[in-house]
Amino acid sequence: MAAALSASLVCPAGAATSRDGVGLFVADDDWDFASPGALPALDSDFERLRPKVFRLQTIWNTVDRPEWLVRADAMIAEARSRGVRQIVLTLRSNNPANVGPEGYFPTPDQYRAKVEPLVQRLAGQVDVWGPANEPNIAWRPKEAPGGQAPLEPTLLAGYYGALHDAVREHDPSASITSPDFLDAGSLAAFLEYVTTYSAAAGGGWGDVVALHPYGDVERAVAPTAPAIFTDALAALAPPGKDLWVTEVGAHYEGNPAAQAARVAWIADVLASHPRVKRVAYYNMRGGGSEWDTGLLDGAFVRRPAWYVWCAAVHGDDPANPDCAAPPPGAGGPGCIAYFVEYLLLDTREWPGVRCV
Repeated sequence: MAAALSASLVCPAGAATSRDGVGLFVADDDWDFASPGALPALDSDFERLRPKVFRLQTIWNTVDRPEWLVRADAMIAEARSRGVRQIVLTLRSNNPANVGPEGYFPTPDQYRAKVEPLVQRLAGQVDVWGPANEPNIAWRPKEAPGGQAPLEPTLLAGYYGALHDAVREHDPSASITSPDFLDAGSLAAFLEYVTTYSAAAGGGWGDVVALHPYGDVERAVAPTAPAIFTDALAALAPPGKDLWVTEVGAHYEGNPAAQAARVAWIADVLASHPRVKRVAYYNMRGGGSEWDTGLLDGAFVRRPAWYVWCAAVHGDDPANPDCAAPPPGAGGPGCIAYFVEYLLLDTREWPGVRCV
């Protein structure tokens, strides 16, 4: 069944990114270990975004961390209950709270010993596997002893091979992505890293190439700005190999209109790239002090960006009922409602909405 689903959700070569919850979708990792199972980000506003594909991450040594396996099971089940038909799961690095005796840079054999049983455990639940999230920048996080450090590309090649073998043996109907590269640092350093990795991996591109072009979004100061790193990776990857943007977002930075404009660039320019066939927006709930690309604020109030993405996944139809603003309430408090029409804010009275 997984094979049939994967085949039905892959755009044919040369097709434009579809605007139906498949080509444009959502990635999220919102989880509260103190209150597991609440899943507030995967609520009705997530369901209104017509989700057919969902991408999440889990640590590479999840089999040693029961709370992370509970998290993966719960998020996958909730996403599917909201209409998701294809799950993309990317393995990520540790932080000090979950690092094991192997440390932040396990050997390929150590990586394989943890990843293979995870693939066996989630076979049939996961449709697309990814070996490493943003390994070229911060496989060891900044809060760890020694500070932030990338994964050596030759070591990454070993991880890719281990996951590739495990998936082909234990979950053969599933697909595999390349590592999820982040477009940070200089373009020359980025291309050197990817080239070195690919040579060591004997290709290592997977069924599709995964990219997080946050930098391209930040550089998009004009509505038609080019996607520089996306262009460069597309030129480096084998001809005919599709690119999936498995994670990207626009930072809020206190400016809802500017965030919405960048989300429009993601949906209109990045998603129209001839090699890009999937774009996952990260994420639903924002409001964090260090990272905030949320389509909703920290109290789950819709931002203008939510309406932009909603219209895009509904075939560029802002009038779709799923994208409608909540109805005005009789006698409700006056609020500045997050509503998009030509990127202008509109004042409405909405019951149950936090005034800002």
